[in-house]
Amino acid sequence: MNYPYNSYLTLLSDKTTKLKREEVFEWFGGRESFIRSHKQKLNEFMLDQFFLED
Repeated sequence: MNYPYNSYLTLLSDKTTKLKREEVFEWFGGRESFIRSHKQKLNEFMLDQFFLED
């Protein structure tokens, strides 16, 4: 899954940004939950390629 125009890496970086990092992390229950959630979604996406439709 490749989205060239997303804010994932910016949220995780220490660089100055206008993004409200802490607010976004709160939506997920914290920074670590944010990361875990995105990794889980990536794993689900990668698994989908192995399922055949009826």
